[in-house]
Amino acid sequence: MRIDVDTHVLTGLAGAVRRAASAVDGLAEPRVPEVTAVGAADAVRMLLRVAREQRDDVASCLRGTAALVETAVADYARAESRAVR
Repeated sequence: MRIDVDTHVLTGLAGAVRRAASAVDGLAEPRVPEVTAVGAADAVRMLLRVAREQRDDVASCLRGTAALVETAVADYARAESRAVR
């Protein structure tokens, strides 16, 4: 299988991944439901904290992926310019 890419395609991919990270970052915090039982309230707070951490982890991974793609863009651009010479 052959996949043709160029710097334009890679740059678009990096931008798309960065936009996805921003979208994940922009997800609103869920409203804390009113829970009267002490144990249930603690459980809900714990679940919300875990959800927030997971959201932050996903956004961080997406930003890291975008940085790797941007590095690939620079490397690919250098390779393209050498091939033209």
